[in-house]
Amino acid sequence: MPSSDGDVENGLTISAICIRNGHVDEFNYISEADLLGIIDMDDDAIPPVFIPFREIWKILPNDAFERLDEMQFRRTEALTVDMVHDMMDAARHLQPDDLHYKPTYPGEGFDEKQRTFILMWNPDISSVSLEDHCFGVEYNLTEYFNWSVWDYDKARCGDRFFLVRVGKGNTGIVMSGVFDSQPYEGEDWSGKGRSVYYMDMLPNVILDPEKVPMLTTEALQEAMPSFDWTGGHSGRLLGNEDAIKLETLWQRFLAEHSKDADGITMSMIHTIR
Repeated sequence: MPSSDGDVENGLTISAICIRNGHVDEFNYISEADLLGIIDMDDDAIPPVFIPFREIWKILPNDAFERLDEMQFRRTEALTVDMVHDMMDAARHLQPDDLHYKPTYPGEGFDEKQRTFILMWNPDISSVSLEDHCFGVEYNLTEYFNWSVWDYDKARCGDRFFLVRVGKGNTGIVMSGVFDSQPYEGEDWSGKGRSVYYMDMLPNVILDPEKVPMLTTEALQEAMPSFDWTGGHSGRLLGNEDAIKLETLWQRFLAEHSKDADGITMSMIHTIR
């Protein structure tokens, strides 16, 4: 797939699963590429879907694929047309608006193309306990997260987020990263039967609030008093001026505390320039 300016050398490579003549094309492996494409060549009414390769584990049927390593999956069972259609449906919300766009992680600088959303986490009422969070930090279980987003209609894949611990105890930013899905409706985490929209998250920083310093609620409130950093709906859009301020504070915090990034109590998963 050529780049947006037509440059083939800067284009994207694709591994493809295709339906044609009523069958799924035979293949044994899905090998690493920039994108996985799933295409029904028999039905023009079904748009093809293209998702980043790192996302494909979310849609591959476990009983039909075996993960060999980070770069390839082996097909272990036959795929039907219906199975591939189900994969396409599951992949729709994982397709970025611009396949060539590479988001900037918090702490790497400010990108005007991205919006910034503040996610709230109160361990006392959340479906994610403090123990769950700290276990994930210690064992580097950072591959898959999702969170409810109040302003979901303003959010897109590639936007940035900051997760703020609120409530009792040490409060402040415990995670930053970018959204790696579009918003999608899911079951209410609180069990109240509400209509809740979620987005998948790709963290670049995650820390244990009980063991390492944080950019605290007090510091956030002092620097950006127009936003309530102590609670409220999770996934609120932060205004552009405050988003720039937050990026500056986060860059400074990461530079000052990079020595704490031991991979156990604080992980910097992507290199911070």
